[in-house]
Amino acid sequence: MYKLPRQGLKVLKLIHLVLIVGWLGGGMAMNLLAYQMSTLDNQAGLLAAFNMIEAIAVQLASNCAMVTIVIGLIYGIFTNWGFIKHPWVILKWLISIFVIITGSIYTSAYLDKMQAAVEQSGAAALQSPAYLALAQANLRLGVAQLVLLVLAVVLSIWKPWSKNKTKNLQPKQ
Repeated sequence: MYKLPRQGLKVLKLIHLVLIVGWLGGGMAMNLLAYQMSTLDNQAGLLAAFNMIEAIAVQLASNCAMVTIVIGLIYGIFTNWGFIKHPWVILKWLISIFVIITGSIYTSAYLDKMQAAVEQSGAAALQSPAYLALAQANLRLGVAQLVLLVLAVVLSIWKPWSKNKTKNLQPKQ
C-alpha cells in the first residue's frame, strides 16, 4: 500500500492544522456571538447576529469540519496511524463525529427556533422562557463542543495510550 512521503505528511499536517484552527475558531466565534446576543435590544441587531452565526457555521466551521474528516481519512489510509490502531485516534474520530452530528442536528435547530422567535416577537423574544431555554441549551452544547474540540487537539499532541509511549517521549537526536 502506498504511504505518503515525509514531505507529503508535512503538507497534510499543515492542512489539518489550518482546518482545525478554522473549525475551532468558527465555533468560538459562534458561541461568542450567541452569548453577546443577550445584550442586544433590537430585532435588526438580533437578526444580524443570527445571520453572522449562520454564515460562520455554513461557510467556515462546517466546511473545515468536513474537510478535516477527509484529511483524517487520508491519514488513516496513507499513513501508519490507521483508524483503529491507536485508542487516541479512535477517540478523535468519535469526538469529531459527535461534534458534527450535534452541531448539525441540535445547534442548528436551536438557532432556527430562536431566530423564528425573534422574527415573530422582536427583542421581546429575549424575555420569553422558551427562547431563554433554547439559548441556554445552545450555549451549553456550544461550550461542550468547544471543550471536545480542544480535547481532540490535546489528544493529537500528547497521544495518550500510544503503543510506543516511551519512544514518543524521548527527544529526537
